[in-house]
Amino acid sequence: MSDVEGELNKQVRLDQLRDRHRDSGLWDETLVERYATRQDLVAFMDETHRVTSAGDQGYYGMSAVVFHADDLPELRREMEEIAGSTRWHAKEAARRPDKAPTIARMNECIADKSAFPVIVFEVRGHEIEGVEERAVRDICLERALKRLDSEGITDVVMDAFPAQFAQQMTQDQAVVERLRGTGGVDDGMWMHHASMAKEHALWSADSVAWSVQRHHFGERGRDSAHIEPLRGKVREIHAYTGAEQLIPIPSRMRVVPPFGNETRNAPIYDLNARVQASRQAARSLRAAPLEQRPAHPAAGQQLPPQDRGGPSRSL
Repeated sequence: MSDVEGELNKQVRLDQLRDRHRDSGLWDETLVERYATRQDLVAFMDETHRVTSAGDQGYYGMSAVVFHADDLPELRREMEEIAGSTRWHAKEAARRPDKAPTIARMNECIADKSAFPVIVFEVRGHEIEGVEERAVRDICLERALKRLDSEGITDVVMDAFPAQFAQQMTQDQAVVERLRGTGGVDDGMWMHHASMAKEHALWSADSVAWSVQRHHFGERGRDSAHIEPLRGKVREIHAYTGAEQLIPIPSRMRVVPPFGNETRNAPIYDLNARVQASRQAARSLRAAPLEQRPAHPAAGQQLPPQDRGGPSRSL
């Protein structure tokens, strides 16, 4: 194979990977390019906090859920099928009796597909509001980035803040730059803020963060059922001390059918056909020589969703 042919094959592979992500509902071109060219582990992160008042225990948590970039197209389709929509948020789902079971299903999907144990970095025991919350976020974020770096994970996607709070994202990036500058993390540590409307894999971090917080502070019988599928797979790290433990989640009678057994009929995708096509495309990427690249499908294309923006503020 000539150098020219090798370069052409490389470009075809990259274009196929880009199309796999776009066809599964990824609308952030920065991430499309990153996933296709890196093909590495990616950590998705989101926050949750408990609104406090006098005498109550404050809580701030930051989840990190890790997947391989090549698994993200199928992950998005699975989660969209569970949600029955291209829009989902754990706190909003919990308020609707018909949607509340989707939280446990999301967590079962996450437990099945995540590449590492799910981690939540948390601070509790005092009021957390205003300026105090920013300081606590910095502590959790620094601890999280160092832990991810120790596992060789340097790609981080954070849930974005609304435009009026853009300074928060600048401050997040400052934490990354400071750690790189002091040798606290690898020089290749990379962070990108994206909205859950444009990268549905962020739903995983939202679901875990909300579920852990409600497990600690919600109604035990009801809210702990959401996190039961993650039993044995969630590690909690105290952001100040670094102390780590598995979150104790008692086994309960399953409140939803096992993930994968429910009827799949959401209108957003013909899931089975698309998953099979995705797997076939993945196999073809490993084949040599490459077959001619298939035409990009025009039928059934979705329009980019409206950008909700904003981090999870779970109560």
